[in-house]
Amino acid sequence: MGAMGNISSRDPDSRKEVAWIKRSGAWLENAKPGDFLRINIARPEPKIVRNISKEINLHLGCLRARPDINAVIHTHPKVSTGLATAGIDLGRKMAKIRPKIGLKVVSIKYYQPGSKALAKTVQNAIKKADAVLMADHGLVTVGKSLKEAYQNTLKIEVNASKLVRRALNG
Repeated sequence: MGAMGNISSRDPDSRKEVAWIKRSGAWLENAKPGDFLRINIARPEPKIVRNISKEINLHLGCLRARPDINAVIHTHPKVSTGLATAGIDLGRKMAKIRPKIGLKVVSIKYYQPGSKALAKTVQNAIKKADAVLMADHGLVTVGKSLKEAYQNTLKIEVNASKLVRRALNG
């Protein structure tokens, strides 16, 4: 994953009012405590903090949308993002296997990364989903914990790969 993508998590000691987000440019594999920035979830606009992720409003929107969300992961998985970019509604395709994987996935069109329009669209979609696939951009998954959000990311990419294999073997 490298430095691309980012994660955020509510601080359990803050009564869900504070989150920690990986700073821009920090590689997740080598991240140290100082690579995570403390953000107040309730503020309408986060203060400009040096090296803050440009997707801060996307993360805050997810955390504000549902109190059960404690973690947000934004990645750029190749297969699922490629399908979304090709115009394949992976959310609809995965609805058929939803009982098996336990996730609701919503696909959205392309929005400029870091834009308020992207953040608002993802926030609205995550109110009724566990993941949002963004055409030409990537994937956002949420969970009650970082582990659950990460497992959701893996489930989507693994099942996207299965859909492609089935289509190619056909």
